[in-house]
Amino acid sequence: MIRYTHTEKWDDPWFSELSKDAMFVFLYLCDKVDSAGFLEYSARKIAFETKTDPVDVKDLIIPE
Repeated sequence: MIRYTHTEKWDDPWFSELSKDAMFVFLYLCDKVDSAGFLEYSARKIAFETKTDPVDVKDLIIPE
């Protein structure tokens, strides 16, 4: 499967103001979803693969 990225995201204020962990999780989600945009959610797996704390992953994806 070929993936394309939106290179202008780096110029977007919303993206550029994210924390390092939030950027990693966002990019991870963009890269890992299937062609329909779905991903089997596992905070533990996302945290492991992005070197982020599992509690932070949950807060980054589902902010209160």
